[in-house]
Amino acid sequence: LPESAEVLRRVIGSAKGHQLFELHGSLILISVLEDMQEYDEALKITKSLVGRAPSELLPRLLITQGRIEVLSDKKDAALATLSKLLKEYGDSPEASQAMGLKALLN
Repeated sequence: LPESAEVLRRVIGSAKGHQLFELHGSLILISVLEDMQEYDEALKITKSLVGRAPSELLPRLLITQGRIEVLSDKKDAALATLSKLLKEYGDSPEASQAMGLKALLN
């Protein structure tokens, strides 16, 4: 997995200016980092995408952010992220996942 993460970092770096490739490469990198338990880096990338990704991807990014916050024992941050997802995207498929994660935290 570390080799995959490094290759993805290079691809993302080369994709600057090509939002689709940069975004999808970043999503894959986040998954790899999560598998490697590199939560701080995964969270940093996820938060950077939330600010600039197309709105249709925001529920997916927020559930990813919330899940990583849960895994890294950032309970207050996770609750805030999951609450935001439920408030702003309550009808999305990710909302049911958010409810499940919130239940684990309470």
